Amino acid sequence: MPLVAAAEALPLAPCSYAGVLLAQNFHQLAPGLALSEFARVLRPGGRLGVTYTVRDDSVPWVKRLVALVREFDPQSMSGDYGADSLQALADNAYFPSVETHSFRRWVPIARPGLLAMVERTPVAQQLDDGARTSLLASVDALYENAARAPEPLLLPYRVLCWRAAVDHTELTASLDLPDDGLQIRL
Repeated sequence: MPLVAAAEALPLAPCSYAGVLLAQNFHQLAPGLALSEFARVLRPGGRLGVTYTVRDDSVPWVKRLVALVREFDPQSMSGDYGADSLQALADNAYFPSVETHSFRRWVPIARPGLLAMVERTPVAQQLDDGARTSLLASVDALYENAARAPEPLLLPYRVLCWRAAVDHTELTASLDLPDDGLQIRL
């Protein structure tokens, strides 16, 4: 059954799900609220999984591509994908043991696909026709020099994965209230 809800306030019964999976969006959540909500809806031993797919700039032709685009905008293709936000998971008491894995994925990309990919970037969209033509000509020359015809280039990505089992100890610990009651000051 489809459900539309904020991750920080899920209209679900406690301990009702075996898993929660997030892809490419953990950085958009309020981690303190979302992680406690995920812990609440997960069954004992339930798992939280998070994935991010990021471009791998370690390959020489990709480094040259990034340098070409950055000639027009030094901030473009900076690679800030949001994966740094996962430190909040590592620091969270509801998920004390976090496993991480990284996998490499090679995606074939032919000349038209590479040119279209660069043309769709925000920097290319903002260039005047002459500058855009120059950028695309440079990308075309890069493809010509890097590819071994008739094979396409292989665009490398890293798939970063985090998996953590929920620990309900924090949720079920008893509260020790003072004998004289609680005082809330505003």
